[in-house]
Amino acid sequence: MSYRNPILPGFNPDPSICRVGNDYFIATSTFQFLPGVPIYHSTDLVNWTLIGHALNRRTQLDMRTVEGGGGIFAPTLRYWKGRWYMTTCAAYRIRFGTKDPFVTPRGFYVSTDDIFDETKWSEPVFFDMLGIDQDLFFDDKDDKVYLSTTARIFDPKLPRYGFDTGVFISEVDLTAGRIQTRPKFIRQSPIGIGIAEGSHIFRKDDYYYLITAEGGTESLHQEWVFRSKEGPYGPWEAGPEGFNPMVFQGKHPEEEIQYTGHMDLVDAPDGRWWAVMLGVREQREAPKKDDEVIWSQLGRETFLVPVVWEDGWPVVNNSQPLRVRGEEGTGLARVSEDIDWRDDFDEKELQLGWYTVRTPNATFYSLIERPSTLTIHGSPYNITDDESPSMLLRRQDAFEGVWQTQLDFEPSAARESAGTAVWWSKWAFASVELRGVGDDVVKREIVFKYTMLENDDVHETVFDVAPLQGPVRFAIQATRFSYNLYYGPADTVEPSSAQDLLAKMTKVGEISARVLTQQGPLHSVMTGAHFGLYSMGANHEPSFAPAHFSYAAWQAKRA
Repeated sequence: MSYRNPILPGFNPDPSICRVGNDYFIATSTFQFLPGVPIYHSTDLVNWTLIGHALNRRTQLDMRTVEGGGGIFAPTLRYWKGRWYMTTCAAYRIRFGTKDPFVTPRGFYVSTDDIFDETKWSEPVFFDMLGIDQDLFFDDKDDKVYLSTTARIFDPKLPRYGFDTGVFISEVDLTAGRIQTRPKFIRQSPIGIGIAEGSHIFRKDDYYYLITAEGGTESLHQEWVFRSKEGPYGPWEAGPEGFNPMVFQGKHPEEEIQYTGHMDLVDAPDGRWWAVMLGVREQREAPKKDDEVIWSQLGRETFLVPVVWEDGWPVVNNSQPLRVRGEEGTGLARVSEDIDWRDDFDEKELQLGWYTVRTPNATFYSLIERPSTLTIHGSPYNITDDESPSMLLRRQDAFEGVWQTQLDFEPSAARESAGTAVWWSKWAFASVELRGVGDDVVKREIVFKYTMLENDDVHETVFDVAPLQGPVRFAIQATRFSYNLYYGPADTVEPSSAQDLLAKMTKVGEISARVLTQQGPLHSVMTGAHFGLYSMGANHEPSFAPAHFSYAAWQAKRA
């Protein structure tokens, strides 16, 4: 039997894995979404449970107008002497593809002695070394801690490639966050956009190993390995032909999974080794052209492959292409294809897995204002503002399924609105909502909105729903290449299946999935699709009408 890839479907890039005893843990990137850096737990490498987030409060991460694709970059999760460490950075100004400068972030770490209680994660300790994709290596040979990071190259003696960045390493004092040695350059990549990133250092037997993601995160993305007998400063020997690159799906353009890299390795209790990495399941509606970049609406996901060692070098996936059907005979279980998730909002706190865009200034929702209901109070921010609107989001983790919710909302002013959306960013979304219309007497209308494929304009279609009284049910049907949005009356008897539900509803419109994955200079190229619930005021004023959502549900099938 083969296991199912990806092991963390949906927007889960840049995985870092760590094992303690029989327990495995993975941390992934979250970019502009909060809480930041989800922590997943497993005992068998294929069934994963979200147990919390390392960055879960405003004092740890305060993202105001951070651009799409900014925020939290590739984390590293490590365990040392009874304590967990998660190190990362928050990029607040990226401006890729423009003349405005990228502001290099200052990395930091948080730590805890109880990874199962997200409230125990510490406040951040910032490093005085600038860069992205920070890694902490704890060397039990000399009891020292080393920080590696991708930073700008200023040495005129080094060649220049693309982004002019490379991997640097220093000894670091964790208490103060201060580096103790001048950063030493250890890797520069001539591949693609000229960046070596996502570095991880570990030790096995007689060697130290350095792995790096190279070529950028698109068609040339790949992973390389180096080793040294001397220590973390090198000198580093590159793996010979046949071992490097460790993985490069670009050699297999016919394969569905592409753009693989940002890898981390882990050893199992039985002595076997495994690697996790990000990849993209390209959604091709037509044959792929040479060097064409085809994104997936699910974004970059986390995949698992076996690793064996030959002559002191790691061999990934038996040097075979990465596929959604994992290698046969590994002994790993094949998880169910069925996804049947639901939140009836009957607890005191939201289920894990809800996110906001950036960091809210104040709490905008309640689970106690009306029993078994999520009440959202619309803020002055629109969902297309570069701030934190009153919107809660969940990752889309399968291509095909039906998202649904029920809304009770009586707008108190024209253009106050509440609804549901499939959301990638302000540049890429589609929504169906109830909106106020009229001056003296405020009535309701249904509005279908979506960003245009040809440009970044938001188009809307309005439906008169005067006969529709009381709560309204919304649904979004996802397929591999499109999204269909619906509304209908909230029947007292809920349909037995999602398909029965859609049969009773009115379709307001359809968008191509390419609406989400089109990429411009300021778009969120590194994230993925979510489903959201939201409410908005009008004219940058708060909404005076609460939006009551009685449930949210997602029924889907994994590929």
